[in-house]
Amino acid sequence: MSDAAAKENLDSVHAYAWAGYLALFGCATAVIGDVVTVGLRDGMSLIAHSISHTAAGEHSLIVDTGLCIFAAGILAIAWSLHHWKLGERYYRAGVISLGLCAVSIFFLAVWNGYDPAAAHDLGLHMWLVYAMSGLFPLSALLLADGFGEVHRNWKRFSLAALALWVTAGPLYYVMPESVKGLFERVVMSVIVIWVAGVSIMLIRHGRQIGARARP
Repeated sequence: MSDAAAKENLDSVHAYAWAGYLALFGCATAVIGDVVTVGLRDGMSLIAHSISHTAAGEHSLIVDTGLCIFAAGILAIAWSLHHWKLGERYYRAGVISLGLCAVSIFFLAVWNGYDPAAAHDLGLHMWLVYAMSGLFPLSALLLADGFGEVHRNWKRFSLAALALWVTAGPLYYVMPESVKGLFERVVMSVIVIWVAGVSIMLIRHGRQIGARARP
């Protein structure tokens, strides 16, 4: 193998691994930030209060920071999938959709839509929620065939996440107020699990490149 080819393979290993580990870190910070913030707020509960309520007011910087890192991890995944090129038109559209999903999560975190002192209404906040709610399942659907090129189980994984999201998402609006916070966190865990799974797929791919690059 030429020096140039070896360097290219080494760069690929680092790129895929970097994206995967950053996204895994983002998953952890999003979950930990939410739990810690609720624990620090008097009268707040993971069961009754939504993530949006957690991300407004006292100690909101903790959960907002976690969500921003989570969004950065998703964007890193989209960048890596773009360079992996597992498919054609639909796959590329899925990569773009995933990148936009990351952007919507980032702005949900940095824009205090649930803080009465910072916004007069929840218009932009809700538009961002709707954008994320539509872009994630769209990404999971469009990327599924490409994931199937790696292994059929990765396609099944992505489609399973899609099915769970589409099934559980609408149920949130008919849940009793007393348990809406818990149900929202269960639904949002679908995104976290999907991102963590794709992160592992990228890390494994980077290791496979590294193994092939060894003389």
